[in-house]
Amino acid sequence: MFKSIRVRLATTFISLTILPLILVGTIISLNSFWALREEAIGHQKLEATRLATAVQSVVNEAVRDLEMVFIGRDFIVQKEFDQKNILAEFMAYDNHFQEIVLMDKRGKELIREDRAKVVTKESLRDRSDEMIVQKVLEQKRKIFGSIEFDARTGEPLMSVAVPDISILSGEVKCLLIGKIRLKAIWVLLADISHEGEVAFIVDSQNNIVGHSDPSVALSGQRFTMPNFPEGVVYNPNSGAVIMAIEEIVFGDGKLYAVAQRSEEFAMSLAWNIVIITVAVVVVALAVAIFISIFMISAIVGPLRNLVEAARAIHSGDLSVQVKNSDSEELGDLSLAFNAMTARLRQSIEDLERGIAEREFEILERQKAEIALKENRATLRQILDTVPQSIFWKSLESVYVGCNEVFAQAVGLSDPEQIVGKTDYDLPWPVDERNSYIAIDQEVIKTGRIIKHIIEPLQQADGKRIWIDTTKVPLKNGDGKIIGVLGVYEDITDRRKSEEERARLEKQLRQSQKMEAIGTLAGGIAHDFNNILAIILGSTELAMEEKNSKKRDEELAQILSAAERASDLVKQILTFGRQSDEKRRPMQISLAIKESLKMLRASIPSTIEIRQEIASQAYAMADPTQIHQIVMNLSTNAYHAMREKGGVLTVSLKDVNGDGDGLIWTEERAGSYIKLEVKDTGQGMSAEVKEKIFEPYFTTKKIGDGTGLGLAVVHGLVKSYGGHIIVESDLGNGSTFSVYLPALNSQLEEIAVDNATHSFKDLLGHGENILFVDDEESICSVIKLILTKNGHNVVTMPNGVVALAEFQKNPKKFDLLITDMTMPYMTGAELVQKVLGIRPDLPIILCSGQSELVNIEQAKAMGIAEYLAKPISKNDLLSAVKRVIKL
Repeated sequence: MFKSIRVRLATTFISLTILPLILVGTIISLNSFWALREEAIGHQKLEATRLATAVQSVVNEAVRDLEMVFIGRDFIVQKEFDQKNILAEFMAYDNHFQEIVLMDKRGKELIREDRAKVVTKESLRDRSDEMIVQKVLEQKRKIFGSIEFDARTGEPLMSVAVPDISILSGEVKCLLIGKIRLKAIWVLLADISHEGEVAFIVDSQNNIVGHSDPSVALSGQRFTMPNFPEGVVYNPNSGAVIMAIEEIVFGDGKLYAVAQRSEEFAMSLAWNIVIITVAVVVVALAVAIFISIFMISAIVGPLRNLVEAARAIHSGDLSVQVKNSDSEELGDLSLAFNAMTARLRQSIEDLERGIAEREFEILERQKAEIALKENRATLRQILDTVPQSIFWKSLESVYVGCNEVFAQAVGLSDPEQIVGKTDYDLPWPVDERNSYIAIDQEVIKTGRIIKHIIEPLQQADGKRIWIDTTKVPLKNGDGKIIGVLGVYEDITDRRKSEEERARLEKQLRQSQKMEAIGTLAGGIAHDFNNILAIILGSTELAMEEKNSKKRDEELAQILSAAERASDLVKQILTFGRQSDEKRRPMQISLAIKESLKMLRASIPSTIEIRQEIASQAYAMADPTQIHQIVMNLSTNAYHAMREKGGVLTVSLKDVNGDGDGLIWTEERAGSYIKLEVKDTGQGMSAEVKEKIFEPYFTTKKIGDGTGLGLAVVHGLVKSYGGHIIVESDLGNGSTFSVYLPALNSQLEEIAVDNATHSFKDLLGHGENILFVDDEESICSVIKLILTKNGHNVVTMPNGVVALAEFQKNPKKFDLLITDMTMPYMTGAELVQKVLGIRPDLPIILCSGQSELVNIEQAKAMGIAEYLAKPISKNDLLSAVKRVIKL
């Protein structure tokens, strides 16, 4: 019986229909039941959350209102009357509180306002022993207390304490304790609760403090908290309920919002769905049996035709096509057979087509590889043709490639030989290798381009050159840094050219200074003649004068004139000095005053010089260059007024680039020192003003100037980062304004111990001093000065005999004082030989020519003190005192 296809299909179809229907019905019923159960729990959780949020909002609003009392006022220092009025108005305005108490920082009641009764002053008490008071004073923050019920109305009240904290000390100045009325929550609970649902509030002691039915809270009922915050809870009295609990945190205290609904009411819909699902499954089963009987009868007939078609295909004729059946399943089977033969034929065709495509791809790839090799060869040719050295490295500063120029520089015959090498494999000094790698890593880490790295490089042949290098981060197609690319060029010749140009510019400035001195030579000679006239006249009068008092007056005149001559010589040497530029913090006003002294002695009295020095600011400058700027501008003004005379005004003042309307100071905001040189000469036309700073441009006659003075001034001012502005009109004189950047803060001059010592302070104690000078008169004078002041002095006429005397007994002398310029052996040579014998011997070097040696050079030679001739008695004795520490 079961061998019949009809029976087998019927049995199988009915079995397959019954089992899935039962399984599906069961799954649908269970899923619906549990889904509705979870939905009911979720609903209760949402209700609990809404309740918790609402309660927290009510309490927080009341606390904010209470905190507002302290904001904007120092409440504790208010008068008691004002405090009481503020709290009374607050109670009248804000309905949140049943009672508010103001306490001092020791917990004693100062004012109590109660909504239901009048509070007398005698009823105020000390509450420092209460827990809420102790906590707020200790923790210095708002504290929530426990909930209590009003004895009169039964309304739940929550205590909250708010401190007033001092901003300066951080201590509690006073505090407010308010009792928040929670009766408003009862109304909220009644609104939230729905049919079959109960919502209530429980405190941390499990007391029900709020309920949709107020009588529950007023009767003091308690609630046992379950072990889990949500789910189904079984209660012996009320049966199973669906419950959710939400925690409400107020500082250290907690409340709990509870929402519950009976399971029977909540799950009624789920049970209805189960019943409906079972009914649907039964009806579907009956319909399936009826359909199976009809469909089995329709399958058996066409199946025989399908068997015959299958046998024909089995014979090997792939061209046979199975006829489609009216039955969908058998029709699908027919289509599958037909598709199989068609797919087989298509596979053969695709295989042939694929072979042809693979052959084409191989050909194209071969062409691409040939093109890539050609491109690499072209790129290599380009790199090797570029005159600059090019290289690229990995992230670890390992060379990946270079061009031919770079390879030759490091002694490699082929650029490919650089691959895998580092800077330590190349013929460079260790410190330079470290520098190269450090810059590589900076470019890789920062991802920024570093240009114009001026650095030395030693080539493979040992030749040292200067290079200008640019390094950029090397990136792949995704923009990720994979190394560093470097390009450098040899700038040795250019650097030599720049050094030569600097040397020529220095010579040009020096020649211009000499030109300015030549211009002023007549005035300088005139001033020297006046000084010599004073010295000669006073000397003759002193020799003839028998009155000692008058003779002392004539000698004082001689001393004063000699000091004037000394100052004039120093000014000329300072202005005419040819030395390397040495900028240092200096007070500009001092240099200007010195320049004007020499200028006054150099120009005729028909020109009045006015000084308006209002600035004591410092600038980073070279004193010689400041002298040159002042002298060039002043001599230019002198030439403009030489024929008719006039007034030369030199002023110095401080200006601010940020606020004095200087339009060019955007490039450097800050403080400036303004030097202004103004004359009342004939002025200049607009055409002349445009060219005055050009080298060799001059409106003077041949022999009066080379036209370099203002060009040199312009170059010096620009080198300081300053500006020069000229204002002039024909017939109205000219004004040159020089703006030099001032230092950020005025520097105090280094204190030099030039204080006048008393005669007793400068006296010696028999120290042995060796003095060397080729001028016999100077030896006599110095020996007399030192001997009269307690020293033993041995004088020598030159360095050779002085060295011989010293070698006899090196320990004999406590100090060596020597001139710089002497025959046979210079002072510098003598110093070197003496220190070689006795390195600890203090030495004072004297010189009348600052070009031969300056203070810095003297210190470097091991000389303790440097004195410029002429030397006064006080300067000499003070220097001796400092050196041998009398």
